[in-house]
Amino acid sequence: MVRRNELVSLGWGSQQVPLHSYVAFYYTTPEAMRRSLAFLRVGLDEPRTFCIFLAEEARLDEFQRDLQQGYSGDVRECVGRGKLVAAAWHPNFEGLADTLMARLDQALAEGYVRIRAMGLVAWAQVGWGDTAWLKRCERRINMATSMYPMVILCTYNIPELPGAIAAEIGDPDQPRIVVNDPMGAVRSTMAKAAMSVARRLPGGR
Repeated sequence: MVRRNELVSLGWGSQQVPLHSYVAFYYTTPEAMRRSLAFLRVGLDEPRTFCIFLAEEARLDEFQRDLQQGYSGDVRECVGRGKLVAAAWHPNFEGLADTLMARLDQALAEGYVRIRAMGLVAWAQVGWGDTAWLKRCERRINMATSMYPMVILCTYNIPELPGAIAAEIGDPDQPRIVVNDPMGAVRSTMAKAAMSVARRLPGGR
């Protein structure tokens, strides 16, 4: 049985977060985004950890190829046996969330005791919502993290965020990682808020 206060490795360095955490990973380069995939690679090797990722349907195959790089196991085999589930984003996030939560219930019924969920958030794509839509997504994400023994990691490309202002972020290869800070509080200056929030972990390599 998983402990509520169990710590979960983010996959890079020694950084850990408690179960029931939402982690926002703000980045500016593809290399930094690919670094975040270590979050799922660790989960694929963890006994009784269920893994799920969400991306635009056109990017699912690319995502699996990137996930395979640097992983000694077989990603497709993990998909085949249900250890890893690939799901496509949909603008109707509420409906999508209901479907995904049903899948999480199934995973726990199958004997998994913890969940790693990762979302590639591409705000520049057609069909994505505005900041109000972002707040609705956050409410469902917070609900899921409180209900399930899971950590959710969402990656955000800073230049593509709705209304985001290009900000001076220092080393562009160093992502900004924010734990349990409400997305809804980050308005038109998401990039600056991601830098200034107090509960921030340094980006890892």
